[in-house]
Amino acid sequence: MGHPFRLASAKIQDAGPRSQPAHGGLTAGAVADSTNDTIGSAVEEQAATSKEMTRNVAAAAVGSGSITKAIAELADAARSTNAGVTETEQAAGQLADLSGELEHRVARFRY
Repeated sequence: MGHPFRLASAKIQDAGPRSQPAHGGLTAGAVADSTNDTIGSAVEEQAATSKEMTRNVAAAAVGSGSITKAIAELADAARSTNAGVTETEQAAGQLADLSGELEHRVARFRY
């Protein structure tokens, strides 16, 4: 089975003899051929555009995956930093306690 546009073109060509030019010297077959070529070109351009859009969507998906991974890594780094801050806070509290105890012991030696 042929392409639908080519079949339609063939039917138009068969409808009237090529030797009888229509307005402007064009025959029905010539008009059908020209129309068929135009439609075929448009279909090819549409297919190329669809392929390019598919490539762009695939590239965007890869980019989105990379962004998601980077955000997850950033979240892990933030959790790790938060844990480090908590440990530093605890160490500072312990140091403050030791400082107070040392101050108390030194004060006993003065009197």
